[in-house]
Amino acid sequence: MSDTKCIRKFVEPAKIRALRNLVRTGAEPIETLAGTLQATGNETRLMILWLLTIESELCPCDLADALGLSVPAVSQQLQKLRAQRLVTRRRDGVTIYYALADTPFTAVLRQLLDTQVPALLTVQR
Repeated sequence: MSDTKCIRKFVEPAKIRALRNLVRTGAEPIETLAGTLQATGNETRLMILWLLTIESELCPCDLADALGLSVPAVSQQLQKLRAQRLVTRRRDGVTIYYALADTPFTAVLRQLLDTQVPALLTVQR
């Protein structure tokens, strides 16, 4: 028993043309958004982004220690986040620091993380 059957009484060619035009026009931005959502859909990468909402900057070593991962594993995840422009990096001597990028998407992500992750976000120092 399937609910995927579609029976329409009449076709609206103008509506279909308009929707096809929207699909063509929106293809590139949708592809970009899909890549961004895919990057944030990984638990490790999302955890990195969450930690960067708590601390303004972190180096891969700090992230690796906090996450219990190797530095190369964290660096690989950071490169994927950087490719989607979700994080920025700054070099200080031989150390590279990563920060959450300032974009409309990361603003929404920050708000989402703030509301979905328990309020025990303050770092115990």
